[in-house]
Amino acid sequence: MIRRVGTVIALALVAACSADMTPVSTTYTVALALDSVAMRAGDSIVPSARVTVNGVPRAANSREITVSSSDTSVIAVASNGALMALGHGSATVTVRWVATSSIAAAQLVTVVSEDLTGVSLVAPLTMVPGDTATFVVTGRIRGGRVVPSPASVTVTSRNPAVVTAGANQAIAVAPGTTWIVATASTGVSDSSFVTVAVGAPTRIIITPHAASITVGLTLSTTVTMTDRRDNPVTAVAPAYSSSSISVATVQQDGTVTGKAGGSALIIVQAGTAADTLHLTIAPALSVVTRLMVSPDSVTLNPGGAASIQVQALDAQGNPMTLPALTWQSQTSGISVTSAGVIQAASSISSTISNGVVRVSSGIVAATVRVAVVVVVVPPPPPPSDNGYVSIRWVGTAPSPAVAAAFEAARTRINGLFNSFNGVSAIDLNVPAGTCMAGAPALVETVPGIVIFAQVTPIDGAGGILGSAGPCLVRNSTWLPIVGAMQFDSADMDAMVGGGLLNGVVLHEMMHTLGFGTIWGPGPQNEVASPTGADPRYIGTVGESAYAGLGAADAPSGVPVENTGGSGTKGSHWRESVFHSELMTGWADGAMQLSRVTIGALKDFGYDVDLNKADSFSLSSSLVASLRASQQLGEQTKTPIGVVGSGGQITPFPGTVH
Repeated sequence: MIRRVGTVIALALVAACSADMTPVSTTYTVALALDSVAMRAGDSIVPSARVTVNGVPRAANSREITVSSSDTSVIAVASNGALMALGHGSATVTVRWVATSSIAAAQLVTVVSEDLTGVSLVAPLTMVPGDTATFVVTGRIRGGRVVPSPASVTVTSRNPAVVTAGANQAIAVAPGTTWIVATASTGVSDSSFVTVAVGAPTRIIITPHAASITVGLTLSTTVTMTDRRDNPVTAVAPAYSSSSISVATVQQDGTVTGKAGGSALIIVQAGTAADTLHLTIAPALSVVTRLMVSPDSVTLNPGGAASIQVQALDAQGNPMTLPALTWQSQTSGISVTSAGVIQAASSISSTISNGVVRVSSGIVAATVRVAVVVVVVPPPPPPSDNGYVSIRWVGTAPSPAVAAAFEAARTRINGLFNSFNGVSAIDLNVPAGTCMAGAPALVETVPGIVIFAQVTPIDGAGGILGSAGPCLVRNSTWLPIVGAMQFDSADMDAMVGGGLLNGVVLHEMMHTLGFGTIWGPGPQNEVASPTGADPRYIGTVGESAYAGLGAADAPSGVPVENTGGSGTKGSHWRESVFHSELMTGWADGAMQLSRVTIGALKDFGYDVDLNKADSFSLSSSLVASLRASQQLGEQTKTPIGVVGSGGQITPFPGTVH
């Protein structure tokens, strides 16, 4: 577009003639029409010039004048003499008469910036941390003309942690990506995506640069690599090679192995960068590299001893003179002499299956596995009625129906036992009132478990049925030795009338043997997440018996109750699965003692017979449960003390469920 802004420069040219009309000379004069002219970038103006010849004024044509600019970056001159405003600033425009170049006129012309209609940014696509690069910014103004490095454009980086941008420079700071954005004051912008990454290795250093090792030994090397900006290179794996693999080999992790006496170069290379380790291999020395013990395992009784023989071998497996040896036992109760005689202490009372004795010469060592077997005299067999459980009544004597229910439960449990294997008879000296208020002192040898039982008013019918659980447990097996069962007298009559008494008493007596009260977490540790959403019993015998019922989820364990109050949740089988089984938290007329429950007793350590279980299946249990059942409002007790072999009572170490 050509836009005029008045007459920029006018030339007044006057021709002088003689009287006879013969030209004598021509005089040209120049007059300026304006003192100053302002243009906007993008404007184009054709300057006008007028000439008077023989009194006749006319416009000068473009061939008769020349137009020039003192700063073509501000004002350029077209071939037709037009002035083109390019950038902000001022320039002097001069018009000259071609015929006489001394005739000229000059005019200062000012160009003001034009608003940008577009921005273009050229930035480097990739950089290495530490690089400095120049980016090029241009603007477009009206008419599509290009303005270099416009002052109204600001260049920024969207992620200065990767690249910083200022003036016309970009500086790479750290690996990553970012956008470089050029934005004009008019809002137009352009951007360029720049990636900064560590460059290819240009320098590599292997450490050490020189080393000596012996045949058969290894040397670990380390390598550091940097790019052209000294950035650490870690993503490139260098390649290793040996100049003589018969002398030394090298793995690709930089481990060098001496093969034969001599010299070799270990070369590490990554791209065009390389470095070298100068390696000297010395012949192998005759040193002990292996100790052989015979025998390498012994089994002793308490007080027994065994002598161990040792042979020393070199790197090639050749026997050597036996060096000085150091013997050391790493297991309490097992000692060893400087001559290699292993001795088991006579005071050992528990079997040791994984004892260790170590013999060494410098850094070369060998071990002897030691087992100490304690011969245990089995406890006497139970009496004819398998009398593992003994009942001691506290307070008022129970009614005949209640006494009969307790005796039936005691006889049923005693009948499950094959022997007293797994438990030990302990001499007790338990003060009165230890496990139940009003309970007498207990000073006797107990082979199984003594249960203190009481029927007493608690909170009336329908409230708390009672409580049951172990009071004292053995320190070797955590099996109960003293238990307590207490029932609300108001609830007993109702259970007699409902036909539930025998099943409920047997249920609570099972709690005193440890069901739901010692199974974990704690020493037995046989229940996973008892207070979680899906607690599971994971004892192997009980779990196997559950699988025998055809349960598809048996690999996950036996479902433990996840509802009910604190006396129900986590300490019973799950009612929704087992329904009428004895050890759910709900009572009905069936209450069968299943193989799963007896299996749990076997997991605890009792020598019981799973074949003494009642007939039970999950499907028949579901049918039986359709009869009315009621939740047992019971409270399960946890142990308060642990009884040692000498009868000493110590506090129970922690929670069991």
